[in-house]
Amino acid sequence: MRIHFANANFAKKHPEALKGFLRAQQKGLDFMFTNPRETAKIWMKRADLKLPEAIVLKTWDFYTRAQMAAKPIKGIETTMKDAVQFKFLKAPLSQAEVAKLIDLSYLP
Repeated sequence: MRIHFANANFAKKHPEALKGFLRAQQKGLDFMFTNPRETAKIWMKRADLKLPEAIVLKTWDFYTRAQMAAKPIKGIETTMKDAVQFKFLKAPLSQAEVAKLIDLSYLP
């Protein structure tokens, strides 16, 4: 599951900043999947990873660009089932309640 949280007041006051952040993230993901070797080198340097590059590149075997997309939203039913099972929710949320929590209007 990929989630981004934003304060509702911030989003209302600064919608272009939020949209810009999400556009930049999408561009970063595009770069990451188009240039895995360069991305792995940057990641290894910035995170001070002491692993061989070949091991770091294995990350791209587990995640695809489509899996990292912010939409469409998938898996909410499973998430709510788990939330009820582990007592984070008393009952699954209605579609109306979910719609209040998820706003895709800021996505590129």
